[in-house]
Amino acid sequence: PNLLRNPDARIPPGQAAIFGMNMLRLSGKPGIGFELGLHLKLTTHGKLGYALLSVNTLRDAAEIAINYAQTRFAAIQLELEEEEEKIALYIHERYPLGPFQSIVNEAILTLLWRHACTTTGVDQRDCEFFFPWAEPDYFVEYRERLPQVHWSQPASLIRFPKRYLDLRMTLADPVAANRALSEVEQEIASLGDSPLHIVERVRKELKTGPNGFPKLEAVAQRLHTSERSLKRKLKTAGTSYRELLAKAMLEEAKRLMLNPDLDLQQISTLLGYQDPATFTHAFRRWTGQSPSQYRANL
Repeated sequence: PNLLRNPDARIPPGQAAIFGMNMLRLSGKPGIGFELGLHLKLTTHGKLGYALLSVNTLRDAAEIAINYAQTRFAAIQLELEEEEEKIALYIHERYPLGPFQSIVNEAILTLLWRHACTTTGVDQRDCEFFFPWAEPDYFVEYRERLPQVHWSQPASLIRFPKRYLDLRMTLADPVAANRALSEVEQEIASLGDSPLHIVERVRKELKTGPNGFPKLEAVAQRLHTSERSLKRKLKTAGTSYRELLAKAMLEEAKRLMLNPDLDLQQISTLLGYQDPATFTHAFRRWTGQSPSQYRANL
């Protein structure tokens, strides 16, 4: 009881599994994952919930959910994939969930869907759920309360129109969002952020923008930490910002070179290089061959 009364306490995975099994047994509801998703409030997740409610757009909320999901449930990882007109938010298991897979995935997708709709005013039916198991008998109880659901699919995900990402949140408050995220970062620091986690979070930030890839200072600000602290954490993880940036730039360069409509000048500009020769030198250092040679072998 004392542990549950402490908002900063963490329940060990083994105890959480026992709790989940008892919850399922005592409730008699095999669809309790949907129940949780339909009834839980974002504020249940403390400062992280407040940050999700107060950011400017749904895109900002999605990025925060992706970056900080593991602070609430270490076994899962979220990934956002942009398609032509749709967005897909995937749930990946970092550790096997066993009998809890359906409960966890159904709860998370339902919670994200419900709050994305209520905080932006989008059409609740203009979304789709996908799950990798067959349709269960208990779904009949929830069919009319959820968007379209596809069963026996390759992965667990929610898909919705891409235009929704730019919708403004009804409770947007940048000051409140930054304050909440700062407190989430303090919480992570007190718990001891794992080296693997910080590397994953930096990798998620290494995406190209109008001016190429972000600088170390910008990434540190996005993660609500200092440059010095971020460098130290990456060193502990056996890597550096420079190394992660080089890998991200190489992957993006390879992707861009698959497009025959882009010449090397355009590719180097998209990667943030002012001079194609500088890009050529960097690419040769990464791969041992020039961009032209690499492209000729595609």
